[in-house]
Amino acid sequence: KYKINDLDEFTIDFHENYEPYFERFENLPDEETPEILGLHKNTLLRKQIDEGNQLINSLSSMEKGSEGNTIQMKLTILEGIKSLIEEKLIKEFNIDEIKKKFPLKYEDCMNSILIQEIMRYNNLLSLVFQSLEDSVKSFMGHLPLTDEIEAMSNEMIQGKTPENWIRASYPSRKPLKSWINDLSNRIKFFQEWIDNGTPIKFWLSAFFFTQSFLTGIKQNYARKYKKSIDRLEFD
Repeated sequence: KYKINDLDEFTIDFHENYEPYFERFENLPDEETPEILGLHKNTLLRKQIDEGNQLINSLSSMEKGSEGNTIQMKLTILEGIKSLIEEKLIKEFNIDEIKKKFPLKYEDCMNSILIQEIMRYNNLLSLVFQSLEDSVKSFMGHLPLTDEIEAMSNEMIQGKTPENWIRASYPSRKPLKSWINDLSNRIKFFQEWIDNGTPIKFWLSAFFFTQSFLTGIKQNYARKYKKSIDRLEFD
């Protein structure tokens, strides 16, 4: 028997000619599970949740349309999102002040990592505030309503995090309101670092580039104890 994977129902017997193989293939189970591809069974749950969310968003969009999906209604929703973001988020970190407080040091890579992360968050915050401002102005008639702005606005009205924000951010599958709250918490983490100095505990997934942080820890250890960084591993 030849096994396609670890599942007993997906085994193939050896035959001298090809006809029995066709018969075997036709009798393989119709329901394909994630384990066939070596994935965890929860992958199917993730897929079903995504499909359910897409269905709910589509129905929500149709319901809004039946109530009279007017420009004014969209503008009211967008202005509410804009108010929430202005309440929860800062527009940017002051890079110049942070660089003065956390200068680059040979013996400590954490300052460099902090600056790099802050710059990435500043780029994301700039995109969020600017694109949301453009959306509101477009629906007020102060800017042309382009296809891109309309698509992004519709995503926000449906409670989805816009695709262009997701592409510019850390990995996240959260809907809009949860995404905003999550971004707010990440900003607070780095603001506390800026205000109080390098923390002794780190929120690992708050980093855009986690590998850089982990490498920085190795580098600090290697320089302090005169070890080769290539010989260091986490235990």
